[in-house]
Amino acid sequence: MVIAESVAGALLLIFGRDTDWMFVSAIGLLTGLRYSPYLFPNAPGWVHLVIAIVLAAICFAVLTRSQGAAMALGGFLTGGYLLSLLIMYPRNPWLPFVAGGLLVGGLVFTSLKNITLIITTSLIGALILVNLFRVPPNGRIILLAGLFIAGGLIQALLLNIENKAGGPS
Repeated sequence: MVIAESVAGALLLIFGRDTDWMFVSAIGLLTGLRYSPYLFPNAPGWVHLVIAIVLAAICFAVLTRSQGAAMALGGFLTGGYLLSLLIMYPRNPWLPFVAGGLLVGGLVFTSLKNITLIITTSLIGALILVNLFRVPPNGRIILLAGLFIAGGLIQALLLNIENKAGGPS
């Protein structure tokens, strides 16, 4: 599961805004990996991976039917996943997820698609990658900030190149 999270985190960090299908599927996978142990605490690891893959496939299927619905779903999952990474609430792990999902998915994501995608995917990718390393707290903050800034700059540069070339935005 660490490999799946690290690959999804790296792809989100660099290419999150460019590939709607990958973003929505990756956030579905990450949400499934994070919350399936709460739903099925005694299940083996492969069951959690299967649940995550099924959730990613559902997110992809929604995207093929309606891009607007997929962006709303992706925004909800992104906001929930992001807030659950930033705020650990052990008594009720669903509370930060639902609050973040409603805030980001319902309010921000639907109105400012490009900038929200760049910020959220860069932050989620950076948080996932930082969690893979054992560094002291000060180093963790510096690494997180560096990865977040690098991911945001790379995605902004790619957006700028697309805009100059007349590509999709």
